[in-house]
Amino acid sequence: KTSFTFATILVRQGFACLAISELGYGESQGKPDFMGPASIDAFAIGFKKFRDASFIDSEKMGVYGYSCGGLAASLLTIKLGKEVKAAGFGAGVYDLKRAYDETKFEGIRENIKAETGLTEKAIRERSSILQMEKLKASVLIIHGENDENVPTNQALLLRDRLTKLKKDFEIIILT
Repeated sequence: KTSFTFATILVRQGFACLAISELGYGESQGKPDFMGPASIDAFAIGFKKFRDASFIDSEKMGVYGYSCGGLAASLLTIKLGKEVKAAGFGAGVYDLKRAYDETKFEGIRENIKAETGLTEKAIRERSSILQMEKLKASVLIIHGENDENVPTNQALLLRDRLTKLKKDFEIIILT
């Protein structure tokens, strides 16, 4: 519902929006994989179909996601390279192992473990912080200071990584 509300706001501002959901959630088919390669590949297909619509300016494409969507947006932005001009990552997980270790919610930990198997490969595939050298887009990182679902240090870790790599970004920590 949050994504729909945000997409509605953007549409009212004149943006064309495509709202998507992870495999196995909402009305999506497939097996949930906690924003793993199958989900990111499906999102890339959706992005490219949307890009090719007659009413879209393919030179002004962006990606936004919140919570698990922030994780997905970060991975999708890296995967699509120069096709994404700007991205917003809201309350996302960028270092999956650290988020798994630090989250206070057992349900989140259970989902991560069940959908990824917590293998080294699965963690690496879902930790965009390890792939940020490939980032081409400008990024806005948004995170709540008192976020109980995703520790705020996820945004700070990403900030530090992007600073080290000299990438174009801004960060907003909401109080």
